[in-house]
Order: sequence, then C-alpha cells, then structure tokens
Amino acid sequence: MKKILLMILMIIISLNLRAQVGIGTENPDPSAMLDVESTEKGFLPPRMTTVQRDAINSGSFTEGLVIYNTDIHCLQFWNATEWVSFCEGNTDPGGGDDDNYPPINYRLGGSDMDRAYSVIQTTDGGYIVVGESRSSASGDVSGTNKGFTDSWIVKLDASGDIEWDKLYGGNGSESAWSIQQTTDGGYIIGGNSSSSASGNVSGAGKGNDDYWILKLDASGNIVWDKLYGGSGTESFTSIRQTTDGGYIVTGSTNSSNSGDVNATNKGVRDAWIVKLDASGNIDWKKLYGGSGNESVNSVQQTPDGGYILAGVSQSSASGNVSDVNNGGQDYWILKLDASGNIAWDKLYGGSNREVAASIELTTDGGFIVAGISASSVSGDVSGVNNGGEDYWILKLDASGNKVWDKLYGGSNNESALDMKQTADGGYIIAGRSMSSASGDVSGVNNGAGATDYWIVKLDAFGNLIWEKLYGGIDADSANSIQQITGGGYIVVGDSAHTSAENGDQTGLISRGNYDYWILLLDENGNLIEP
Repeated sequence: MKKILLMILMIIISLNLRAQVGIGTENPDPSAMLDVESTEKGFLPPRMTTVQRDAINSGSFTEGLVIYNTDIHCLQFWNATEWVSFCEGNTDPGGGDDDNYPPINYRLGGSDMDRAYSVIQTTDGGYIVVGESRSSASGDVSGTNKGFTDSWIVKLDASGDIEWDKLYGGNGSESAWSIQQTTDGGYIIGGNSSSSASGNVSGAGKGNDDYWILKLDASGNIVWDKLYGGSGTESFTSIRQTTDGGYIVTGSTNSSNSGDVNATNKGVRDAWIVKLDASGNIDWKKLYGGSGNESVNSVQQTPDGGYILAGVSQSSASGNVSDVNNGGQDYWILKLDASGNIAWDKLYGGSNREVAASIELTTDGGFIVAGISASSVSGDVSGVNNGGEDYWILKLDASGNKVWDKLYGGSNNESALDMKQTADGGYIIAGRSMSSASGDVSGVNNGAGATDYWIVKLDAFGNLIWEKLYGGIDADSANSIQQITGGGYIVVGDSAHTSAENGDQTGLISRGNYDYWILLLDENGNLIEP
C-alpha cells in the first residue's frame, strides 16, 4: 500500500503546485511539492463506479487522473492509453486482477457431438454448464447415452476442473437449454424431449417434442422430472425460479387443445407460457400469439410479481399481438401480471428481420433486450446496418417504451445470443460473428468464413467499450455468458472439431465432432494466461 500511495503522490505532482505544501506537518520535505504526514488518517481519492468514471469530461481523461473504482474495489489511474488498476498490490491494465482468476480455456466432450447452451456461476464459486451430447462413455462424458441425444450437465470447480457430470435422457432426443441454481442449492434445468417413459424420462410423451423440466439436487441427482406438451411440437427456451418457489417456463408450440395445451393456437406457432409450483405441478398455462409465428425466447420475473418476456413475432395486429409489424419479423415484448395475463405487449423492429434472444431487468427499473436485426435505419432501428445481420440492443423503460437502440456488427453476419447487465451498470453480450476486421469487429476472424465467439462490452448508454473475437479455424458460437465474482466473465458455447489446436484453441484437443468450449475472461475480455 505504501508503494501505491507513493505513486499517487507522484501523480499529484502533475497538478503543477507552485510551492511546497505540507499537510499534517509544518516542515514539508524539501524534495517534495506535497508532503502528507499522518498516523491517524489516510489519503482518500474520489470514489466512483466505472460508469461514473467513464462520464468524467465526456470520457476525455487527462494523463495521471486517479480514482477509486467501487465496482472492482481498486485504485485506478489513467496512463494516457488505458486505466491501470492497483488491486491488492498488483497492477493490471484496465481493471481486473488476473491473479484472481485461474486460466480456463477448455474443450469438453466425448467422441461424438456435444454442444453447451447455458452456464452459471454457482454459490461455491464454481460453474455448472448444460447442453446436449451424442457421446457415450468417452472423453469427458462418463455416462452411457440412452438414446440419440441426451442432456449433458457438467459441474466444474472454480479452477474449471470437472467435479461431476451427468448424462440424462430417454430413448429419443433430449437437450438442456437453460439452468438456474435454486434456493435449496440444487438446480432447475429446462429443455426438450422426444422420449416417452424411458431412461430418465419418467412421463409419457405428449407429441413430437415436449418441454422437459428436471429438478436436481446439489450433487446433480434427479429429484423429479416432468414432461409438458400437446399433440404437436413444443420448443422450450427458458426457465426461471419464481419468488413463490415455483418456476416460469417459456417457449413455443404448434399444438392446439391437446395434452397440457388447453387453448386454441392462433396461428402457425404460438408462445406457450407455463407456471409451475415448487414440485413441478402446473399452476397455469397461457397460449399467446397472432395469425403468424410467435415464440418467447427469454423471461424474467419483475418486482411486481409479474413477468417480462421477449421473443419474436411474424404477426401484425391480430390475436394477442396488438401492434402493426414493421417487417418480416419483429421483437415481441410482453409484460404479464402474476397470473399470466397480458398487461401490455410491444412490437419493435425495422423493415427486415429482428429476433429477440434475451431480456434482462435493469437497475433503473427498465429492461434491456438483445438479439439480431437485418434492418437499417427503418422503423425502430435507428442505426445503419453493417452487413447481413447485426447485434441489435434495445433499451426500454418500465412501460416498454424505447429509450435507445444500437446496432453492432461487421460486414458479415452477427448473432447476439445472451446478454447480462454488469456490476458497473453496463452490459455484456455473447454471440457469434462471421465478420473480420470490419465495422465494429476489430479482430481478425479465425475461421475464414466460419463463426467466432464475439464478446461485446457496452456502457450503461449502449456505447461500445470493447469487443473481442475468439475462435479456431471452424465454427464457434458463444451461447451463454455471466459476470463472475471479481468482475470477469465465464463464457460457454460449442466449437467444431477442426477449430481445436488453432487460433485461440492452440494446444486444445478435440474430443469429437463438436465440443463444449469454456472460456474465462478478465474484466476487459482478455483470456487469462497460464
């Protein structure tokens, strides 16, 4: 700490004091312009968040500027290029302390195809990842596959080492798309199943694909599992534990008045929302849509006990869709009350195609939405499209009115798949990019036309702070991201086998056709070096 204080005092000299100044002493050291002496009090620099820091003088910082960042609990100074942090005596350009993070850059899988769709940090400081696997008792997959594709759940410790893995499924195909740690220390997992009363699937299948919900204990053992669906095909997207101890489940269905779907489908596919109690029994279910295709891809419970949902709609002023469609497909945002009744709904889009992938509550009481847009300066899309499809970020107030929107992308296609608000009030986005050194994509694509992980950090107003491309020479897709303790980020997705041992996967060995690819990044999006 003494070295840090000395450096701060050296920086303060840059203020061009014209005479010696003593604080706590009548005889300042003749070699110092400022001499502070105290055995009772310390030096207290300005304290602020990262957002407040970046707003100083509109982001035009003077070299030598010093602050204390309350988001990362570090002293920081501006060295004319970037913020340098002092955390527990260590320096790190821009923010976090890499010594706080283990190097995690792993491929996990078996001899066939394995894809990761969701990750969370667990209360013990480790991580849990869910997805799907066609592998059986090979590589990192310890269980025997029960059908065509099984749900594969992997628990990692804080260093990224496997604590346990579980393969769950029946005689058909299963996938796990979403996970949340529950208040009892276990996990709730949602996905799809085409099996019927076989393997780990205890219920009878209702149709082609059903929602499949699994409650696990802290060790990954099944507490209960349930199938929900009608005579057609249900596509699961999201699950969250609710304040009453139950769960809210979202997706879409083409079923009508059959099985658990007790309403008439209004178009080709409707959004299907199911509220469960703590034991997985249905409290209520709702079918919402218009004359075309609708799906809800993300849900969060709101402070009033209701729900905010985001997805996609092809309909226009029909059924439950109250607005006129702007183009081929629009973001569809719905606010429900605690009983699942629509409080309001909004369509947002441009003249082309928009699909909302993720919605989050923000600290100001509003919402942030991430997805894709192929539109350019039309409808609700204010920006110029960079090429193909771009990340489209939409900020809404508590009533669903647009506050701002941003397009980010390169000359090819980008898809935003997950978004979270960060501790500094900004946002972190994970997805994939086919672009290379164009538009907002500063990095060179590793895959020569295939997709790379594209991680984008925004401030609270949607301005770009940094972005990073990560990948090998084949297809890589970042499907889920979460900020972790300390300010870094855990990212998971899937990676094709030929990506291994190339680019950012140099030294990594492919297990099969596709593998889980797990990355730990520091606060500035950099890989943690061994």
